Amino acid sequence: MALYHSIRVPVPDSKIFRRKQNDSVYIYYYIDFFRKENGNPSNKSKNIGKLDKDSNMLIPNDNYYKYFDHSQDTSIQSNVDQPEPVFEGDFSIGYSTVINHIFSDLGVDEILRNNFGYIYRDIISVAAYSIIEGSTMSYIDDYMSYHYDYNNTHILINQRISELFQSITYEKKYGFFADWVEHCRANGCYVYDVTSISTYSNGIVQAEFGYNRDHDDLKQINIGLFSDVNTKLPVYYENYNGSLTDKANLIPVLENAKSVGIDNVHVIMDGGFFDEKRIKELDSSGLTFTVGMPSSLDKSKDLLKEHRNEIHTLENLMVSYDGNYAKMYDAEIYGIKGRVMIELNTTTQELMLTTLKNDILKREKELRDKKYKKYSTVIKKTRYTDLFGIFEDEEQGYTYQKKTKENQEKASNYGYFLVFTTDKKASAEDILYYYREKDIDEKMFYQLKNYMEFKKMRTHNQQTTDGKIFTLFIGLIARNYMQQKLQEYMNNNHLTLEKCIKKLEDIKIIKIKNQSPRLIKALTKQQKELLDIFGVDINKTLEKIEKSF
Repeated sequence: MALYHSIRVPVPDSKIFRRKQNDSVYIYYYIDFFRKENGNPSNKSKNIGKLDKDSNMLIPNDNYYKYFDHSQDTSIQSNVDQPEPVFEGDFSIGYSTVINHIFSDLGVDEILRNNFGYIYRDIISVAAYSIIEGSTMSYIDDYMSYHYDYNNTHILINQRISELFQSITYEKKYGFFADWVEHCRANGCYVYDVTSISTYSNGIVQAEFGYNRDHDDLKQINIGLFSDVNTKLPVYYENYNGSLTDKANLIPVLENAKSVGIDNVHVIMDGGFFDEKRIKELDSSGLTFTVGMPSSLDKSKDLLKEHRNEIHTLENLMVSYDGNYAKMYDAEIYGIKGRVMIELNTTTQELMLTTLKNDILKREKELRDKKYKKYSTVIKKTRYTDLFGIFEDEEQGYTYQKKTKENQEKASNYGYFLVFTTDKKASAEDILYYYREKDIDEKMFYQLKNYMEFKKMRTHNQQTTDGKIFTLFIGLIARNYMQQKLQEYMNNNHLTLEKCIKKLEDIKIIKIKNQSPRLIKALTKQQKELLDIFGVDINKTLEKIEKSF
């Protein structure tokens, strides 16, 4: 929203608050006060301008004149008989330029344009905003006023966001997924996992009570995400009813994934998806799959008992993984032929054995010192009964004896892990690599909820919810790509992604009427290095900006 740079007005006395963004202070005016569905107080506000640090007065925008009638107010500095202003603005260009390069390099901008037409630039702008400001869209106009984007020079306002979300239709969204999956296709190996997003709204059809991963006593929507193992980028997601369990909706999600090209692929899942019905359904679907085997399964215990003494050998040493040994065995699970990888991690084994030994010593001392006097008290505490036999005694209250055989049996399985796969060709090292990469989705969800602040939905109907999730998915692609691209640089320079983005935001230009835009200050060494990593030529960027003014 344009600022009237030649005008200064007094800052209103009431119903305002100030918000600092980089070196600027923006003034907001409260326009409404209300209570949310949960009873908590809330409000709506609008940006009415920017604070002039020299005069401590307000540089107004259009919103200011919408809420304040100053036709008779002589405190306003009129433009009449004043020279035409020559200062057009100062803008941040580093972050927005890098985002443009990322989406161009990945091919995302072209795929969005082909499927969404002219609104594709707005989708990218909202995605870029969500990376640094989070999922609350209240300040989108401020963001776009400050971050100059030579590909999208108009300003989105908060009211327009709902319209944008509603214009992201099912057909256009799935057209994007099909093209993006095809564009990303490599060896066809994907990880799949599920998270939930809570909501206070009663107007979202998919919002239902279910297993809430954030332990909120709220309705939720589930999101199942597919990510590519090699590129470590998200490629497809499905949002569905919050009451459906991960296992119950697995096959419908996989069928929908096939419709966008995720077929004839290798799907990696953790042990939470392992049960007889799901394993048989996965096999019937025709997909190659790898899934962790819970250690509590009788089949897992039988396989370990039969083969664990064969694992810790030189031949089975995994040279790419310190302290890991693994071997593949033909196996049949629930009538399905496949292979089981038995892995031994000696580092984990040593840690678990040490923990068990210390626990035995600690509990034995407590029993010997009679921390609890009564037999009836001790016999109810599993921290003792799991490790010791407890016997009632008339004189001493109770006696105890170590469960040596049982403890040894428990310890003998420490450090071992089993994975079942229908991949008939992959080596133990391949399976271990793919299975360890399953945390890709967990890292995606962590970024989405913590850095992009998407723990709550903050939408009120299904259509805007669907559109919002899609724009955040696009933002997640760019954020994850940035993280990978900068990881080595960040490690070497002790930086976080957020600090790198701040350094990019600090690349600013000033625009004077009838003059070419120019940098406000020279680039620092780290700013140059960050731009180089993403292939940004600052001189070419300034040329594009000049053409867009």
